[in-house]
Amino acid sequence: MSFDNWAISEEMFLHIRDILPDNKTILEFGSGTGTYELLKHYNVISIEDNPKWLHLATRFNTNDTISRYIHAPLTDIEPIDGFEDTMWYDLNIMNKVTPTLEFDLVIIDGPCTGTHHWAAGCDIDGLIGRAGILSLIKENPEDFKDTIFMIDDCGRDNPHEKNLAERIASEVNGTLAFRGTDKIYAIILPE
Repeated sequence: MSFDNWAISEEMFLHIRDILPDNKTILEFGSGTGTYELLKHYNVISIEDNPKWLHLATRFNTNDTISRYIHAPLTDIEPIDGFEDTMWYDLNIMNKVTPTLEFDLVIIDGPCTGTHHWAAGCDIDGLIGRAGILSLIKENPEDFKDTIFMIDDCGRDNPHEKNLAERIASEVNGTLAFRGTDKIYAIILPE
């Protein structure tokens, strides 16, 4: 299996396998090696800011499952109460494509938070975070209705992802639980 420190944990993957039937569609924010494993069972739409990661998993498309990428570069976002993030995926792009997508589960494991030293040619001047999803949900509530959310990295010293999970649960009126032994993640189930 393709799980490492940058990917979702194997425990989170197995939890997805327990709750989501095969051939359903996952919308993931941030792609990586975990995408390969998900693609063995699910259709995966990956939102990616880094051109180096675009179409990374499409070579694993099968007759049963399809990987699709949407390039959404990082841009400035409006301040979100309670978060210091100043950059997220281009909200204009996300607001155009989200209503055209059908998905059953959302994984939030991107963008890579902090700064972008590793992205050659990427002009980043701000704090990259994941709170931009709150603006997307607020502007497209029907698209996220009855959706399962999983938020990775909730056990970090910085409580950003944990706080984000709590805010998403409140925004979508979902039931929140934190899981994981080595790498904590959140799951939000629709009520």
